[in-house]
Amino acid sequence: MRSVNYMLDIETLSSGQNALVTSIGAVEFRLDPPFDDEQWNLGRTFKVNVDVNSAQNEGFQISATTVMWWLQQSREAVAAMLERPTPILVRSAFEALANFLTRDRAGTVKPLVWGNGENFDNRVMREGYDLLNMRCPWHYRSDRDMRTFMEIAHRRGIFVEVPRNPLEHDALEDAKVQARRMIAAERQTVGSKVYDTKARCDCHVCNGGPRQDGRCCFIARGGF
Repeated sequence: MRSVNYMLDIETLSSGQNALVTSIGAVEFRLDPPFDDEQWNLGRTFKVNVDVNSAQNEGFQISATTVMWWLQQSREAVAAMLERPTPILVRSAFEALANFLTRDRAGTVKPLVWGNGENFDNRVMREGYDLLNMRCPWHYRSDRDMRTFMEIAHRRGIFVEVPRNPLEHDALEDAKVQARRMIAAERQTVGSKVYDTKARCDCHVCNGGPRQDGRCCFIARGGF
């Protein structure tokens, strides 16, 4: 089964357990060369906004602190979270994400779901699926952390500049920016001498042989 990378970003009305998710954005992306200067190796996109009342009725929680924070954001950012696109029922939103990640590909791919941090976007969505008594569409082993990825790149001397999202806190646009940062870092890595095509790798896949595709097989195969 082939692995496919997805960047996930959400907006919420809480940062605690069972946080009420108001907007879900995701973009498919590719870390492997060749690198596309126009499309940035980005693929299909996804965005839904969630009807707040339906989420509250299902037990999702709202934090006064988070609501007060949103009141300080721009009108455009709030509209991107609550109005554009028109909100749908929370169950429909979570089901739509599951369809985007898995069913659109008829079960032929394993989604690797990246979040900006190991303990928010992915965790909140997983809690949401549990609260709704729905199956999370990706395995916990497929959780991926963008911040760790970028920290490793920084330690290798790789720093990237990617144009910021002109409308911050739009879930889909934030997901695109985060994916572009990873792609830009990986492009520099592949173009440098970080990966040696003749290097040996002792992992259980390479078993002492050359690294897969001239890259660490852990990354090339999406982890194991």
